[in-house]
Amino acid sequence: MACREDAPFITFQLVSSIGVVGHFDSTLVPEERVPLSAALPIGYCEAKRACERILDETLHKHPDIFHAMTVRPGQIAGSSKSGFWNPVEHFAFLVKSSQSLRAWPDFDGVVQWVPVDVVAATMVDLLRIGDDDALEPHPVYHIDNPVGQPWKVMSQMLAAALDIPPQRILPFNRWVKLVCQSPLPTDSWNPAARLTDFLDSNFERMSCGGLILDTTKAQAHSHSLAAQGAVSADVATRYITKWKEIVLKRYILH
Repeated sequence: MACREDAPFITFQLVSSIGVVGHFDSTLVPEERVPLSAALPIGYCEAKRACERILDETLHKHPDIFHAMTVRPGQIAGSSKSGFWNPVEHFAFLVKSSQSLRAWPDFDGVVQWVPVDVVAATMVDLLRIGDDDALEPHPVYHIDNPVGQPWKVMSQMLAAALDIPPQRILPFNRWVKLVCQSPLPTDSWNPAARLTDFLDSNFERMSCGGLILDTTKAQAHSHSLAAQGAVSADVATRYITKWKEIVLKRYILH
């Protein structure tokens, strides 16, 4: 919540989740309120949806006092500057298993990562709506890469950074089978084996273009998001380099 003494309103921003719309009934998800049935049947996602509903029944009923909004981020990638990306997130697990097995999953569709520094800048842009103009915030915004890029291109960049040869970029189903059948320990060498239910059920749909967050409203109110392009090869390589560097010291990579 943000409040300045000279401001005529109080700004409140609820950070929700793409999981709130994980079961939305069409590919393109509008920046609007959604029914509970749209959420993934997971406690975290349902709780986020409940928080959105609470906001509707409280602060949204007093727009003269509160500038309240919900933001639903898509896949938040690591910093475009330092390359740091949480090494215990699901995608880091996927990277580690790929490194250990010397095989990369050949995803189809589109990847729409947004670096965390761009996400932060976008949230600040949205919080500042009305500071210097008469704009009022929309109830819901999405933060996702408005450009995106083919997974085929991203896969080639990441596989190269991991020294995985092109012939070891395997169809996704075959890669998942390889992960499941590997005897490597899941707490170190093959952590993606702990995510097989998610990989089988939701990963491709939610991470490869089967579910797209519309960002029309967010782009109109955030110059940071509107200016975001595809993740470059330099940034993608920086993620891999940083994961290797961090986990040498502390986590699961070597």
